Amino acid sequence: MRLKLDLLLKGFSLQVYKLVDLKGGASQNQSILQICSDIFGVTVYPADTNPNSAALGCAYRGCAALEKISISDIIPIKISRPIAIPRSEYLETYQKLIIKQGEIETQMLDNAS
Repeated sequence: MRLKLDLLLKGFSLQVYKLVDLKGGASQNQSILQICSDIFGVTVYPADTNPNSAALGCAYRGCAALEKISISDIIPIKISRPIAIPRSEYLETYQKLIIKQGEIETQMLDNAS
């Protein structure tokens, strides 16, 4: 939720994103994949992973930045059966929680000043 809040606060329109790139050990956890799907409102597909997947992801991001294109335009996506589909009833709940988290963080920062 923190990542989505950060993106929203920085002015990103999350409606244009088609995928969330999940790497590492946690990406093997079905519950975490489902939660990410619910929070970001995107369908999660199994990744074609290898030992250098993090380095490959960095290379894709660098190429996208250099060419000034969306990373989703260059990542070779193999369409396969989705492993997590966003559940609309949870998307709304997470939206409310993200707003509340932002309010609490703002209060904490104001009180610390």
